[in-house]
Amino acid sequence: MAGMKHFIWIPIALTLFAMLPATVSAQALPENPEPGKAAQAGWNRVRFLARDDEIVVDAFRGGTIRCRFNGATQDFLFCNPEYAYSSEQGYRFDRADVLNVRVSHETRNRRILIGLGAAAGGVFLGVRSLKTLDTGTSVFFGFLGAGVSGLMAWPVAAPVAHFLIPGESIFKQGPTDASPHAQSSQPQPAASPVQPSRLAP
Repeated sequence: MAGMKHFIWIPIALTLFAMLPATVSAQALPENPEPGKAAQAGWNRVRFLARDDEIVVDAFRGGTIRCRFNGATQDFLFCNPEYAYSSEQGYRFDRADVLNVRVSHETRNRRILIGLGAAAGGVFLGVRSLKTLDTGTSVFFGFLGAGVSGLMAWPVAAPVAHFLIPGESIFKQGPTDASPHAQSSQPQPAASPVQPSRLAP
């Protein structure tokens, strides 16, 4: 009978894992492609990103900026501040000044980590409680453990998703392929603020 009780946690565990967002596999670029074609293929991937995708832009002039994708043309990349409540304006990057564009999926990764912590805590507490409690009470404690474990996982998941998961690089170019301004002795800001009405699709 005790063995049968343990099988109850199999569908519960599967349900908790099913609530996690699906992980999207990285699509690697072909090895040793022609530089011009590789750069254009990468930029096309940038242009087809979904609006509000979380991206990290490394630029010659100004370093690294985290923001949300808001469109791209053949020559420019547009994005909004990372957080909706930010008072900052949107940004416009010249394609020639962009070194690297990564899709960070930070929010998705944070939710996955929290979900994994919640699932592990819920199953552990539920199975442990089966030794002394009835099945219904054990299920209750299992979900209670999942909630508590999820809350405990949040402060850990946030910095892990932000600092330790780099994301997928979809566009990259070297200094010799990009802007002549890269060698300037007086660098300018990497991103030019623009009003949302000027952002191009």
